[in-house]
Amino acid sequence: MADRAQNARGRPLRAAIELPAQPQVVSRARGFVKDMIELWDCEDLDGVAVLLTSEIVTNAIRYSTEAIRLELSVTDDGVLTVETADNHPDFPCVRPLSDSDEGGRGMRIVAALARNWGVRPVNRHKVVWFEVPVRVLR
Repeated sequence: MADRAQNARGRPLRAAIELPAQPQVVSRARGFVKDMIELWDCEDLDGVAVLLTSEIVTNAIRYSTEAIRLELSVTDDGVLTVETADNHPDFPCVRPLSDSDEGGRGMRIVAALARNWGVRPVNRHKVVWFEVPVRVLR
């Protein structure tokens, strides 16, 4: 599943996993991100990558009717990109909230903590992604 080899042009290391659209896979997604960061000899500063993964995977499984794809890449200079792809056409957004709202804070958390984030259409799917810095240990 994971590719540890990096080519001579400095392209990022990549790994991906498909997950069923079921709530119990959020912990599996967090574990996958944590394991890949460790395998790639990096450190998730303050656990932000794992936290934000929870947010975008939760969104994806909440609306998708098919399996979702979680993909990671890390560059030599320590930028981790995490992406989810799902089949729901609507893009998530940061929306106004009231104190009584029980949900809707996930993308607000992503926007506040990620270095960068966005959404793009890919065929009949959408991809939600974020970037965070990681410490490259060697």
